[in-house]
Amino acid sequence: QDKLAEMNRKLKEETEASAEERNRLIAERDRVQREVEAQKVVMATKEAEKVQ
Repeated sequence: QDKLAEMNRKLKEETEASAEERNRLIAERDRVQREVEAQKVVMATKEAEKVQ
């Protein structure tokens, strides 16, 4: 979550950056977001297995 907030802050700072750099940062942020979501799924799955 912190990492995502950091990426968003960087994106705001990078408004002066080239479009290419901005696109790279957006792609990186999206990748991090997917990792965070995947991690949540893994944790939920482990919790569900414990309950059974």
